[in-house]
Amino acid sequence: MNVSRTISYIFISSLLRLFAVLPLGFHRAFARLFSFLASSVFRYRRDDVMMNLSRAFPEMGIHQLKETRKLFYRHIGNIITEAVWFGGCRNPRRLIRSGIVKMSNPEVIGQLYDKGRSVIVLASHNGNWELYGGYRSYGEIGFPENNLSVVYRQQDSAVADRILFQNRQAPIVDKKHFDGLQESAQIMRYVYMHRLEQKLYLFINDQRPYFDSSANLEVEFLHRKVLTMTGAVALAKMFGFAVVYQNMDSDGQGHYTISFRTICEDASDADIREVIETYYRYLEADMRAKPWNYLWTHRRWEYYRPEWSQEGAEGSQEGAEGSQEGAEGSQKRAEEFQKQEEQSQKTINNQSI
Repeated sequence: MNVSRTISYIFISSLLRLFAVLPLGFHRAFARLFSFLASSVFRYRRDDVMMNLSRAFPEMGIHQLKETRKLFYRHIGNIITEAVWFGGCRNPRRLIRSGIVKMSNPEVIGQLYDKGRSVIVLASHNGNWELYGGYRSYGEIGFPENNLSVVYRQQDSAVADRILFQNRQAPIVDKKHFDGLQESAQIMRYVYMHRLEQKLYLFINDQRPYFDSSANLEVEFLHRKVLTMTGAVALAKMFGFAVVYQNMDSDGQGHYTISFRTICEDASDADIREVIETYYRYLEADMRAKPWNYLWTHRRWEYYRPEWSQEGAEGSQEGAEGSQEGAEGSQKRAEEFQKQEEQSQKTINNQSI
C-alpha cells in the first residue's frame, strides 16, 4: 500500500481496536443506534430491501413487509457492531465466554471427520458471516484449527480488505501458521495443493457469480430464476469431498445457532445441479422461517432477466441442458488445472534430479 493508504489503515484499524475491547453490551446498545441511522436517517437501500422482500414473499401484506424490513435493519446493526467486537477477541476465551455462537449439531461434521472425509460447507448470508473466523470455538467438529478454510471475496479497497482480513482471523490461536482465509480466485489451486489433507472448506454460496461463465447454473430461488456459482460443488465432485449445508439462525438478540444438514458424503458421483438445487431448497426454507435474518441489501437478483419468466417447457429444457453442460465445463476446467499442476510438478522434479 502507498503512504496515504497506510496512514488510513493505521488510523481506522486503531480506532476499531479501541471500540473492539469494549464489552459486548456496549456494542448491543450501539447496534440499535446504528440501525436507526441506517434505516430512518440515511435510508440505506430501503427501496432495494423492500423490493427484494416483496418479490421474495409476495404473500406478505404491506404491514408485514414493513415489519420484516424493520427487523432486518436491527439485524444489520448487530452484524456491524458484532464484527467490530469480534476483532477484539484476540484469543478464543472471550469468544467462548460470550456464547454469541453455538452449534446445535456439530456431530454432523464430527462424524464426517471421523470417517476421514474432507468437507465443503455451503453457507449463506443468513446470520452473521463475519463471525466465521471463530468456527473452531463454537462446537466440537473434529477438524483442527489449521485444517479449516474460509473462502472470501477480496474487497475493492486495499485498506478495507486488509482490515477485514485481520479482523476475521482475530480469535485464531496460531496466526503465524494459519492460512485458512483463502481468496476465491486462489481457492482451486489451494484445494489441489492440499488435496491429500483432511480439511473443511466453508463457502458462502448464495452470492451471484462474480463473472459470466458457462459453468453458472440457472436455479429457482424465492420465485425468481437466478444465476449461481458451481465452483465449490465442482471441487467436491472432483476430489470426492462431502458437501454439507449450513444455516446460521438468530434469536434476534445477537445470539446465533449454527446447524448442519449433510447433502452428500461423497460428491464423486453426485449431480452438480441436484446438489445446488438442494442447497437452495434448504436455504429458502430457512429464510421463510425467519425472513429478516438475511442480507436483503445485497443485489442478489441484479442479473435477473425478465424473459426467464416467459420461457416455455422447451426453453426450460434447453436451459437445463445448457446448465448441465456448464457444470460439466466447470469440472473439465478443474481437471485441466489438475493436469497442469501435475505437469508442473513433473518439471520441478526433473529439474531437481
